[in-house]
Amino acid sequence: MLNLIQPLPSTVRRTRRHLLLAAGVGLLLGVLGVVLQETDAASALAKVNMADVNAGTMAAISHPDKTSAALALAQQGVADSLARLKFLEQRQMQREDVTNVQEIWMLRRLGGTQNAVKLQSQHWQQGQFTWEGVAAQSTELDSVLQSLNRFEGWVQAPVLVQIQSPPATPGAGPPTGLVFQLQARLHTAKRFGL
Repeated sequence: MLNLIQPLPSTVRRTRRHLLLAAGVGLLLGVLGVVLQETDAASALAKVNMADVNAGTMAAISHPDKTSAALALAQQGVADSLARLKFLEQRQMQREDVTNVQEIWMLRRLGGTQNAVKLQSQHWQQGQFTWEGVAAQSTELDSVLQSLNRFEGWVQAPVLVQIQSPPATPGAGPPTGLVFQLQARLHTAKRFGL
């Protein structure tokens, strides 16, 4: 049989204390090593940057043609960036306007009688909207036109291009509704200063 002597509680505490002390010292040494490497790297980077600045200054003094070419290239880059920014602003305005017009149609459809005006197709290309649909009565179509005309972004407000009664099918009775086509224009190059 094995007779094991139980360690005394004081030796267990001492061993734990030694382990915690060793782990703490190791952690501090690791952090100190990282901080020293970081400061060494920062000072080396500062020296390299100063050497580049000094070399660039000396090159600019000795070669003024290269600096003017670099300046012209930088100015061209800025001009290209400004043109791209203007284009992106134009596209964003177009998106917002198209979204607003579609919201008008959606609100019109949600409010009132849904069957009074049915939109069958919507086409948008380079700022030109074309809508085709069927209206139960001409008064409902006038109401839609008034709703669309409240939008302030039109270059050419919506106009009724075509209206006709749908073709009668034999034996179906009198024709119901009016087939219509509306057109409007949102954007032109003048609006965006292009």
